[in-house]
Amino acid sequence: MERKGFVTRTTSESDRRIKHIHLTSLGLETLEKAYPVLLKVISTIQVDIDPGDLEIATQVLKKILANIQSVDAKLTFKNN
Repeated sequence: MERKGFVTRTTSESDRRIKHIHLTSLGLETLEKAYPVLLKVISTIQVDIDPGDLEIATQVLKKILANIQSVDAKLTFKNN
């Protein structure tokens, strides 16, 4: 995204490990064009799905992600 001019990346002056990502005017323009399309896609794929079911699915996916991150952390720690 940086190479394409959508964002710029700068290093923190206080901690060189930290990178600050900033949206460029091109990135903002692209986002403004893409966002309505994204909203339409989301509403299309969620048609006829109960909001409660979407909430349950979201919670399950969050738990799966947490489990993946936990396993990844354990494997990373184990290999070091």
